Amino acid sequence: VVPFPADRRPTVATPTFTPRSITPSGSSTLPISGTGTTAPGNYTVTSTGTSGGTQHTVTANLAITGFTLTIAPSSQKVTKGQSVSYTATVTALNGFSATETMSVTGLPTGATAKFTPSSITGSGTTTLLVTTSTSTAIGTYTLTVKATSTTGSLYHTVLAPLSVQ
Repeated sequence: VVPFPADRRPTVATPTFTPRSITPSGSSTLPISGTGTTAPGNYTVTSTGTSGGTQHTVTANLAITGFTLTIAPSSQKVTKGQSVSYTATVTALNGFSATETMSVTGLPTGATAKFTPSSITGSGTTTLLVTTSTSTAIGTYTLTVKATSTTGSLYHTVLAPLSVQ
């Protein structure tokens, strides 16, 4: 019987061999899952199998990809009835190449938003145009800009304060 412990893993990744042990020979699979908080990067995973006094160690490289989202400027002011724009930047990390779809929440009543382009593949920028109406109430609003990957549940958000005057 050879048990397979996983000695090193990225933070929050949870490895489990299937099957957990093999007798007398065979193979075992190690799927590694994590959460959106696992930092993108290259990791070395080391596993040691032991049977009696015999020990074998194997290493493998694990590449975790992802992206970051930033917005500029960090806040905007607009006269009601006018428009203002932000630039959202998506930066791919460690070879990430999926498409991110952009969205925004927190708009004041009477305001509309449009991203051009509406999605980004890998790295790139998009312009968020916020157009207010004459009926938009004066005040400060917190917009939440979100980039959601089409590969699964990976997404990032950034806050973009908007002052309507």
